[in-house]
Amino acid sequence: MMEPGLDLSRTNLGLPRPNILIPKNFDILPKNAEFSKKPTLLKQWPDADLWYKKDDKFDRPKSDVSLKIYTKDCHLGEKPEARVFANMWTAILGEHLREFNYMARCANLSFSVSPLFDNINFQWTGFNDSMPTYIEQSISKIVEMKEADLEKTFDQMKEKLLVDFNNFYFEQSYQQAFTMFDNVTLNASVE
Repeated sequence: MMEPGLDLSRTNLGLPRPNILIPKNFDILPKNAEFSKKPTLLKQWPDADLWYKKDDKFDRPKSDVSLKIYTKDCHLGEKPEARVFANMWTAILGEHLREFNYMARCANLSFSVSPLFDNINFQWTGFNDSMPTYIEQSISKIVEMKEADLEKTFDQMKEKLLVDFNNFYFEQSYQQAFTMFDNVTLNASVE
């Protein structure tokens, strides 16, 4: 084996933080016909519902969690400015969570945020053993965005979105049509 001949005593190499998202339990939950037949309403609040449906078909230790946030404070689904705001917020969030999402991908977990017509859709997928920690950490990091200095990130994402919006018109017309299909079929779409 060859030695590189480097004196590492004067270098300040850091190790990555431990990945708390790596699952440790891969057991398959027992089948439950009550929860796998149809979605079950677990909890109901004035503004939200919590539903659960167990998948007993594929016998995999995986879970999919979806969260939709409906908001009218920024007029999402009503004004074009709200759609631009949602796209900017989503892009900035993606950049803010970049390192955390890398750690999650190493644990075979994924998280996505998509601004839809009248809501923001959050989607988590991965192993059910580490899913509660993953969701909790994701939401904590989103809340931390309030305190972060994101001016430089905002400028970068603004430039990127402007380029993306301009490049849209260079795509083939059929690709443009596929992208705009939802907007054409919705009555009050702002695009």
